[in-house]
Amino acid sequence: MLTAEQLREMESSRRKALEDTDKEQHLKLLEQRQREIDEARNSHLDKPHWKKIIESMEAAAKNGERECQVVTFPSDICTDSGRAINSNTAEWPATLQGEAAEIYQAWSSELAGLGYKLAARVLTFPDGMPGDIGLFIAWGG
Repeated sequence: MLTAEQLREMESSRRKALEDTDKEQHLKLLEQRQREIDEARNSHLDKPHWKKIIESMEAAAKNGERECQVVTFPSDICTDSGRAINSNTAEWPATLQGEAAEIYQAWSSELAGLGYKLAARVLTFPDGMPGDIGLFIAWGG
């Protein structure tokens, strides 16, 4: 029969193994998030992608929608980590980088004058902080 001390050692070993696994998973998630941030920061809006955005807006309208989410990106690519978007301050567009900034510029130059609105929303709040952000183009009232 095992002693109480042996059982404590077994339990302690198991707990340590689970903690190590949790740390490894956490590190993998952090690495994945950093890859997403780097990709979003370095991605650019090209003409074929802009055309797909316009097509997705048309499809959404045909389905009775009044807006279309055109991109999702990590809040970390914003110069303030998404705080201006979360607070809905007028300065939020200046915090955008990469493709998100280029979508804003394309909307401003091509769609704003046609009556389209652009909105940014924080979609997730991991640990209570802004996580992923979505840009939405709207045409409804």
